[in-house]
Amino acid sequence: MSAEAEGARLLAGVGEEGLDEFLSELRHLLYPPKPKLGIPPLDRLLEVFCAPAQRLAAPRCSSPHHEDDVDRHGQDEDPATHSTFLNSQASRWMPVIIELTSSLPASGKTNLLYWITALAVLPSNHGGQGTAVVWFDNDGRFSAARLREVVVGTVPSPTANEGSIGGEDDRESLVLDALNHVHVFRPQSSRHLIETLDSLPSYLLDATAHQSMSRRLGLLVLDSASAFYWQDRYDSETARFQHPDQPRDKPSRTAEVITKLRDLQKEFDCAIAYSTSSAFTTMTKPALLSTSDPAAPQESWSASAWTRFANLTLNLSRVIVPRFPSHMSLKECLRNQEKRQDAVAMVKFLAEVDRHGSETWTAGVKEEWKKMEAASSFRFGFDTAVPVESVRM
Repeated sequence: MSAEAEGARLLAGVGEEGLDEFLSELRHLLYPPKPKLGIPPLDRLLEVFCAPAQRLAAPRCSSPHHEDDVDRHGQDEDPATHSTFLNSQASRWMPVIIELTSSLPASGKTNLLYWITALAVLPSNHGGQGTAVVWFDNDGRFSAARLREVVVGTVPSPTANEGSIGGEDDRESLVLDALNHVHVFRPQSSRHLIETLDSLPSYLLDATAHQSMSRRLGLLVLDSASAFYWQDRYDSETARFQHPDQPRDKPSRTAEVITKLRDLQKEFDCAIAYSTSSAFTTMTKPALLSTSDPAAPQESWSASAWTRFANLTLNLSRVIVPRFPSHMSLKECLRNQEKRQDAVAMVKFLAEVDRHGSETWTAGVKEEWKKMEAASSFRFGFDTAVPVESVRM
């Protein structure tokens, strides 16, 4: 074999990696970040479902061939360091990817996303993360006024000790500054969403386009991720009838969006949170896949892909306010009218871990799950005001 061919063979076996990827790996190895969104019960769930395999595994015993390893790698190399590098992937926290789903509308999904967003953009000295947020308003229902209410409710009110001059003004300035770091995009289709995801790095790294250059990207939000499901399904069916000879193994739009999100998360090391409707995920049961239509499995896969993409899926539901008892008189109803209106206005929601697919959980997660079941810590409640004090287990 010639020297040129040998060199080409050796070069082909060399892995190629960008400096940003190398530095990211090194940072995760030396300073492994724990998943944290600022909501205590949610953070505890993330510590279980995003934990490194090494953390939830049984305690590691020393190798019986430890001395051989030292001889093989030389006396100057620290075996512990070598082992750490070999197990760097196993010791890394998994990326934070959260799905919020519900069987009924108005179950608090967007409300919880507002709360997570508020904690992401508020500075660290006010209980936040001090990061930037990109919000994809696929449903066209994003409310800046509602988000502002949530941010205001999260920031503590100025006390008398802080002085009466400028206290409320400083609080308002803090809220407005935090909201400047929420970047909202309104894609009109999956194709538009994919194009926006493609151009997002250029936008984020453009100092003239926004005020968040001094902040890292902390959160990507899609509300909702399943907004274009029926539109994509219609486009797929139309293309299938108009061009029956074209191959049908092309990835779905949902798969393309998820691939783009993975790439962005890897590049910016950010969390991802999105809402879906469980009406779509129920279409993926095996019984519904048995059809003569060859295009149906692809669409059914698209409907469930969001659940498989997430590391943690939360089912949200509205806590129903009891009605007046039938035996209560009109006078009693009028007497309790104000209290009942307060209860209805302060709508409460419940978020609970989705246990579908629990057979695929690792042994460590299953062990932690038993502890959470015993303590009922796999669910938490919150209300429309979402102050931190409202969190309950």
